[in-house]
Amino acid sequence: MKRKQQSLTMIVLICAVFAFGGWVSHYVEASAPDFYYEVIQNTGIFGRIYEEISMGYVEQIDPEKFIRAGINGMLDQLDPYTVFIEKDDTAELNIMTKGKYNGLGMRIAKRGDWPLVIEPPFPNSPAQRAKIKEGDYIVEIDGESTKPLSVSETANRLRGEVGTEVTIKIKREGESTLLEFKLTRAEIKVEDISYKKIVQDSIGYVKLTHFSKDAGKEIFTAIKELKSQGMKSLILDLRNNPGGLLEAAVAVTDNLVDKGKLIVSTKGRTEAANQQYLARHDPILGDMPLIILVNSTSASASEIVSGAIQDLDRGVIIGTRTYGKGLVQTLVSVGKGAALKMTTAKYYIPSGRLIQKLDVFKNAKEKVFRAIVDSSFDSIIETEIADTANEVKPAVFTTSGGRSVYGNGGITPDIVIEEPKYDRYMSELEMKSMLFNFSVKYAAKHHDLSMDFVVDDHLLNEFRKYLEDAKFDYKPNTLISLEKFEKEAREANIFESVNDQTQKIREAIAGEKNKCFGKHSDFIKRRLKEEISAKMWGTDAEIEASFSTDRALQKALGLLSDSSGYYAILHPASKSGD
Repeated sequence: MKRKQQSLTMIVLICAVFAFGGWVSHYVEASAPDFYYEVIQNTGIFGRIYEEISMGYVEQIDPEKFIRAGINGMLDQLDPYTVFIEKDDTAELNIMTKGKYNGLGMRIAKRGDWPLVIEPPFPNSPAQRAKIKEGDYIVEIDGESTKPLSVSETANRLRGEVGTEVTIKIKREGESTLLEFKLTRAEIKVEDISYKKIVQDSIGYVKLTHFSKDAGKEIFTAIKELKSQGMKSLILDLRNNPGGLLEAAVAVTDNLVDKGKLIVSTKGRTEAANQQYLARHDPILGDMPLIILVNSTSASASEIVSGAIQDLDRGVIIGTRTYGKGLVQTLVSVGKGAALKMTTAKYYIPSGRLIQKLDVFKNAKEKVFRAIVDSSFDSIIETEIADTANEVKPAVFTTSGGRSVYGNGGITPDIVIEEPKYDRYMSELEMKSMLFNFSVKYAAKHHDLSMDFVVDDHLLNEFRKYLEDAKFDYKPNTLISLEKFEKEAREANIFESVNDQTQKIREAIAGEKNKCFGKHSDFIKRRLKEEISAKMWGTDAEIEASFSTDRALQKALGLLSDSSGYYAILHPASKSGD
């Protein structure tokens, strides 16, 4: 029965995609005529089955829901980046592709029962002009409670046509009554750069958080401004940047590398998918020393930029290995305002490395890919899929200057600086918004706080008291494992014989839990400094509060202060006298 349902899901799905716009014919150039004929023939069968079930099944079928279930079922067989985008979900896509949207200029998330403003509003937006703050809860929109709404539903109600009005009510820490705001929607320009300043001597620091339409222009402007302020070298921070548009990655890199250099190439099944992207302009950065910071959540466009810089020996990469997302998606309109975001190619950086992690197609290959390799793209897939049960040695590639760099997905930095690992206690503090919520309350009570404030023992104790009052608790992994063991012991009727031992283990775990606050005091101090700074003075202050404890940034600053060390990494042969 389950197999029959799965087959039916696949049938419905392919029928749906075909019916939504006839896009299959657009890709006929990638396949032999008999392959295309197979698609047409099978689509007819699938369409008939969908029609028969919709019209004659024992229970009445909702055609819309049925076809959506089929679409999702089919796409689940492919890579995780090929997705169906509903009409209501296209707003974020528009932000990425157009760099703007119509609304109020706030980023929100659900915290508990209510949507919360999680960052300072965008500059010059209606929300900023109305003095809406990070930490404000949005409890009503046009007289209706936001409690039952999802984040996307809340966002959709806040967005709208330019010039239209919306009334919102906000609960703010320190205010006894709800605050009412009547705002006029405007066009919001989304900026990809969250920070740009000279941070030490003549070293510039730019934090790029997204790769939307105008990222290249923003980087150009930022570098130009910092050069006018005396910048002699640059740190570009791509940590936690999940990527974005391929064209934006190329435009950003164009500001950093010599004209005519290959930045990235794409390879797919169609002729249109096979492209090379070269730098088109003389770089605004010139030949200034450059360091790029990355981490495990730097992905996609971030990996194009950092990979090209590394392969061309243009700068030094510092941080942790990047995510490994090197697939190109193409948007295909399928009607009713919806779209299919479909993987159509892979991208490769100048040394020939594929950024994508090797196992992304493994399950799909076994389920839906043809067993016979009958095209160059199928050959690419066949040779790059690794058996995850076996150890795969990274392939070795060579940079422009002859340095060895490694494949198998992601970008391995020239200098690896591991980030602090979050244990369960730290994660629970963040996930339950303990640090965030306390900082909102603290900032509301300390309007005269100076920017050089220190998180001292008094402030730590205040936070500890807050955790107690909030009844904050968490389960260590050891306790979760113990409870699982106890459950299995009861099922096996041996619990009584091990009860004394498990009680001792429980006491030991409780003792360790009591030590957690002191054990993590450095982490708590760092995060409170950042969170309180954000609530008091905004994003710049939050970023600057992290500088002194940011190991990767401190390493970059030290390296740029020592030009011999910087160039020794890029030109190791000259260091040894070869």
